[in-house]
Amino acid sequence: MASQFYEGPLAVKVVSPDIVHKTDVGGVLLNVAPSELRAAFDEVTKRVAQRSPNARIEGMFIQEMRGDGLETIVGLSRDPSFGPLIMFGLGGVFVEAAADVVFRIAPLDDRLVDEMLHGIRGTRLLDGWRGAPAVDRAAIASVILRVSQIAIDHPTISEIDINPLVARSDGVTAIDVRIRLQPSARDARAESSGSS
Repeated sequence: MASQFYEGPLAVKVVSPDIVHKTDVGGVLLNVAPSELRAAFDEVTKRVAQRSPNARIEGMFIQEMRGDGLETIVGLSRDPSFGPLIMFGLGGVFVEAAADVVFRIAPLDDRLVDEMLHGIRGTRLLDGWRGAPAVDRAAIASVILRVSQIAIDHPTISEIDINPLVARSDGVTAIDVRIRLQPSARDARAESSGSS
């Protein structure tokens, strides 16, 4: 059935409120043919059950595989002293391996975002490296500015993690996004849904 709609390879990712880093528990399979989705679902479920037996599995994300690009990260966190902090850096598996990220306090403007793009050690990768094309800096900047605006407009959001945000010469694609609400906001939503 799936092959009637999309012929290319797919990514299968576990959906669980108990898992932050899906790859650490075997919760991601890449380059899955549409005809192999059922087997991929079973394989990811089995891996996660072995490596994180107490994790609740709510389902799977099935996503189109995107072509080559530079994996970056854009995030939001709230610091008790400084308020909303916006993060940008190299993403994907490089987040923990290279720890090449910068932070600025929201709200941001074009100048501060430009500082962020030039502030990481790997900034040359954005301009193309060893034959790779330069990525669309304006598209990355647009995402950073939007996350900054979300931080101001929605104080109930405590975290946003867009990782990876794959940057190419013709734009960006958010491959994985995680959003957390402030505990009080989650409690209020639970109470309102329970009382109806």
